[in-house]
Amino acid sequence: MWRDISLCLLNQVLATLTELNLSSNRILKIPDDIYRLFKCTYLNLTQNRITAIPESLGRMSSLTKLNINANRIEDIHPGIGMCISLKDLRMSGNRIRMLPLVRVYHIT
Repeated sequence: MWRDISLCLLNQVLATLTELNLSSNRILKIPDDIYRLFKCTYLNLTQNRITAIPESLGRMSSLTKLNINANRIEDIHPGIGMCISLKDLRMSGNRIRMLPLVRVYHIT
């Protein structure tokens, strides 16, 4: 029962986060349910071991700033173009082979 209450509270907290800094945590993969951070405007995943940007990240409609510098990213899913609020995308120091062909008019 306490586990259920803890998970419920955790889900409520995650749904209200506006900024999340997970830099330097040896993260290997961005979870597919990252989009559940409904109100997150800033996500910092710098200096981890991430190799790909999943489609689900594109469903983060409130995200305005994404920092994925210094990872091992090779692939970026075209779904990133669906981040309608994204204004600042930082991705230097990765192994990106090719950027997806997406219409991204809102990034300056």
